[in-house]
Amino acid sequence: MTDRLWPRRDFTKTILAGLPLLSLDWDAFPRGAARDRGDDVYDAVIIGAGLGGLSCAAAFARQGFKPLVVEQHIKPGGYATTFARPGGFVFDVSLHSTSVPERGGLVDTRLTDPRLKAIVSWLWGYYGLPPSKLSCFYYALPTIGYLTNGGYYPRGRSQAISNALVRFIEARGGQVLLGTRVEGVVTEEHAAVGVRTGDGTIFRGRVVVSNVYGWDQTLDNSGSNRLPYATPIKGLYLAGAWTSPGGGYGAVIPSGLACFAEIMKGW
Repeated sequence: MTDRLWPRRDFTKTILAGLPLLSLDWDAFPRGAARDRGDDVYDAVIIGAGLGGLSCAAAFARQGFKPLVVEQHIKPGGYATTFARPGGFVFDVSLHSTSVPERGGLVDTRLTDPRLKAIVSWLWGYYGLPPSKLSCFYYALPTIGYLTNGGYYPRGRSQAISNALVRFIEARGGQVLLGTRVEGVVTEEHAAVGVRTGDGTIFRGRVVVSNVYGWDQTLDNSGSNRLPYATPIKGLYLAGAWTSPGGGYGAVIPSGLACFAEIMKGW
């Protein structure tokens, strides 16, 4: 069983990594002047309007900077979006992440009665994977929260959260461009300076933030191996669940805020 134990140091790092919003000192960050910038001049160009990208853009906008979010979908939010089907049915895509530091076996190891296993595991459909495929910590944490405090659902579904972030960004001089695919990151002298879209348009910014999947497909990014916010390419940063332990809102929104804080270290 020792190889299944989660070291206390990693446990503490994971808890702290999920709480960047509480530790951000907004007064310590520099301020920008978004409204003084031209129409095509941006402080940050963010690829992907998932909650990680939107929260990062919202942080830029809050501090007076001008972010541009470029999203290929016609709706913002990534997994925090909704879709409709005939008959007036609206479904919530929801948020789930399963790249976690330790996988599986807790229920089978600790319990033998199949009825008791069923009682303990009955919420697994909500998390997207059974207990054998999920970290015991990230399976237990929302379960305890649900049993202790009950369940809550945002009015307007998760799409309302994404839309609210878009309104926040645009009200402060930022932009969210939907239905536009980014084909590549523009680099000059080994530094990211913007993005190129499918129609050849180039949007430039002081930094580029990627909130798209793909970075985590070939790397072991579990636990302490999660990807850093800064990449080897100057001016290119990552925001998403693959940079923060855990899944759902507890990972993606803090990842965007923590990415912004990382960028601000050099501004």
